[in-house]
Amino acid sequence: MNARRKVSLVLVAATLCFAGPAFALPPGTMVILEAPVEAGTDGRQYEKDLKAKAKTSLAQTGDKRWHFFFVAYLKKAPGPGELNIVFYDLAEKKRVLGDAIAVALQAPPNAKTLASEVSISSEEGIKAGKTYEVLIARAVKGKDDIFARTTVELK
Repeated sequence: MNARRKVSLVLVAATLCFAGPAFALPPGTMVILEAPVEAGTDGRQYEKDLKAKAKTSLAQTGDKRWHFFFVAYLKKAPGPGELNIVFYDLAEKKRVLGDAIAVALQAPPNAKTLASEVSISSEEGIKAGKTYEVLIARAVKGKDDIFARTTVELK
């Protein structure tokens, strides 16, 4: 069985992607949220809401999982193909989760913003009490082409 099938991960089927200009945080920024933020007609208010609700740490849910939403302002258009959510253990300086978590972009190749949700557990190698760099990336010739990033502590 390949690694992609072993990971018990939930990604929202309706991943949101936006092409064109957005009232964006800086390109390459990823915001972790406990609940989705409604996008209204006022882009500036949406950005303020994102900043106000952004999380730098997450607690496990009752089912021993970490569940979060994210909004990523991509530093460049991804073009065709999948992007991955990569967890990089800062203390051990190594990837914990990589290409096993794929975000299939069903969006224009010129998308600038990506929003979805993720649910992970310690079964995937993630551990409570650690801080991870979370990347939206694509592996290119053995290296990560990074589109957005943030850091989160898992409690």
